[in-house]
Amino acid sequence: MDRQKEYKFENKMKDCLAYFHLSPVWEKVLKGFREKYISYGRFGGKVILKNLKPTDIEELEGFFGKSFHSQKSVTVSSEKFRQALETSRYKEITPECLLENFFEEPLLGRQEQKSLREQEKERIWEIFQRDYEGTPVETALESLRSIVKDNGNQELAKWDRTLRLGAEIYNNLPYRNTKMYLAVFAAMLTGNPHAFDIGTADGNFLYQIIQMDLEIRRITVETCAIFPAYKRQKSYLLAGIMIQPISDKRITGAMDAVIQSGKLMLSMIFTMALLFILSVALIAFSTNVNYYAG
Repeated sequence: MDRQKEYKFENKMKDCLAYFHLSPVWEKVLKGFREKYISYGRFGGKVILKNLKPTDIEELEGFFGKSFHSQKSVTVSSEKFRQALETSRYKEITPECLLENFFEEPLLGRQEQKSLREQEKERIWEIFQRDYEGTPVETALESLRSIVKDNGNQELAKWDRTLRLGAEIYNNLPYRNTKMYLAVFAAMLTGNPHAFDIGTADGNFLYQIIQMDLEIRRITVETCAIFPAYKRQKSYLLAGIMIQPISDKRITGAMDAVIQSGKLMLSMIFTMALLFILSVALIAFSTNVNYYAG
């Protein structure tokens, strides 16, 4: 296409877009066909229009050259739309070209979108791997990826941000050098001391990264029925993070002592119950002997 034809086509497209922007009914029609294109991967299908105003009816009648009066709904097929467009003064413009320019974005089917998304996802992952090469998280990238899953609907930029947050958390876990309070650790990484508060989404994410780290180090933290928060507190401490000022060896040691005393108490109760049963049995036996001895 030479420059003169290109210029002529651009003007025709502007004129065409101006026409289809005049009435809101065309946005319904074109939006319907765009959704069909995403599903089918081609321009096809039918768009059903309901709750039309008299002005909408007149607009459709003028374009299709057909009466739609007294109809509760109007069905526009892709074939009829293409034919009407080809017989109009915009015959040089295809329906596909119209959809792309009307919505100002490429016209892609669902499979094409999925394929492009996967390509972009792999590109992001390759850049992420390069950026964290030579850091502690390099050996845990696959474990991190299994935690930061892509559900297929979220923006890949958000997925990338979460991956990088996970990598920064793992690389900066304080146990390698020192210990620090949770609020200090959160402020250091995010600028917000409450970013990793327990019960928040990022707080739960931090706990997942800590559990991943403990698994890599082959450290197992047992649960405690008496203190449900024991496992989380101990896990944080093993990562070098103190949830509260008293979240150090004193509190975990006290918890361990309480657990041991609980076990001892259960053992004593069991022993006493066993002795009680034996006592009852001996008394019953001696009573029977005396009875039969007369």
